[in-house]
Amino acid sequence: MDRSVLVGKSRLGLVMRKLDCSNGGTLLQLWSDWSDWLPCSASCGEGIQIRVRKCIAGNCPKLDSVIDQRRCVLRPCPEWTSWSDWSDCLTCERKEVRHRERHCRIGLIQADAEGHECPGGAKEIETCDISCEISTFTSDKKSRRKVNTSDR
Repeated sequence: MDRSVLVGKSRLGLVMRKLDCSNGGTLLQLWSDWSDWLPCSASCGEGIQIRVRKCIAGNCPKLDSVIDQRRCVLRPCPEWTSWSDWSDCLTCERKEVRHRERHCRIGLIQADAEGHECPGGAKEIETCDISCEISTFTSDKKSRRKVNTSDR
């Protein structure tokens, strides 16, 4: 029968000794204490933390260390809201642009106005291509004609 016994503290930390009690207490393995937990593998959201302990004496297994892991959950990751609808293009008189925007949120809280925590941009802009009718006047009559603003 194997039995683990806490030996005490050494320069390697707390030491566990695994004894084979059926063989007069022969030392099978001597293990260091667990290391501190390493930082979470993720910078936000869910990740994994690991810690290690080593076999320092005795009949050590081929892999001389054991890894323990646990789940870690950090603050929510920043993410974009859906795009707003495109703004209207209101004029035929010159080339116009329209825009739409979105907001960067961390959980339920809006991040900074520029969205620096989210990848990509907070605004999109595109040129409108408006075809519309405009009224033109001559000295004796009013006439209508279709003008494509992209021709201007």
